[in-house]
Amino acid sequence: NKENLIDTFQKKNKSLITQDTFALSVLASKQLSFTHSNGWIEDYNSFTSSGASKSLIYNHINIDSIHAIIENKTGLITGVGTFDVIYKNNPIKLKLGFTETYVCIDNEWKLLARHSSKL
Repeated sequence: NKENLIDTFQKKNKSLITQDTFALSVLASKQLSFTHSNGWIEDYNSFTSSGASKSLIYNHINIDSIHAIIENKTGLITGVGTFDVIYKNNPIKLKLGFTETYVCIDNEWKLLARHSSKL
């Protein structure tokens, strides 16, 4: 249902901030394609790797709006938010529009794809 989908989305954001690689590995599909607003694409392995080896650290994610849609076993979340990050040692605040696609596998939502654009 939509509440579970939104809960998974929120857990993913919290896990990005806390660099909880185990939680990210559980929430992501092995087929993940995570496209950042600068065109950088992460796969499952890079997305779930240790924060120490990452060039991107999430300080805070503030979601302004989201909309969830479910069709069969596919969930789509679209929204807008402000992402306070450190990218390659540079602090940046980005206002982004994003689309995330989730698939339901064994009654659990898994992040399959994400794309974001600067607003």
